[in-house]
Parts: sequence; C-alpha cells; structure tokens
Amino acid sequence: CLHRETSALPPVEFEGSVSVPGRTTAECVRAGTLLASICTIKEMNRLSLPVLVTGGCGRVISQHTGYRYVPELTFIGML
Repeated sequence: CLHRETSALPPVEFEGSVSVPGRTTAECVRAGTLLASICTIKEMNRLSLPVLVTGGCGRVISQHTGYRYVPELTFIGML
C-alpha cells in the first residue's frame, strides 16, 4: 500500500463514487489508482483477452467497466 511507504499519504478505501479530479489527497490517490486499473483492464479487452475482475477493489472496478466481478475466483481456481 502506498501509505506504508510514505508518511504523507493516507490509507485509501476503494468504496463509493470516485470524483476526478479529486479534492483531497486521498481522493486523488483513489481516483488515480482506480483509473489506472480501469485503463489496464480496457487495454486487455482491446487485445481480446478475457476479463474477469476480482480482489479488493474488484467490485468498484466492475461498476466502472461493466466487466464481471467474481469475488470467489481464487476459490474456484483451487477446485
């Protein structure tokens, strides 16, 4: 996490809406991180790679991209 490596950055939660540009440091970090993730996922889709989202901010990314969110994807892979 970014906040562990610097004393000035606060921990950031990835729930709720994202405003661009952000008005606070936390909003800017959240928006930048989320938008970078979304752009990476859209590029994967442009290359015709299958896209499923999972993980800590997977639900939020899914809401912004329309790609399928599979919270139990790791467990499915173990079967």
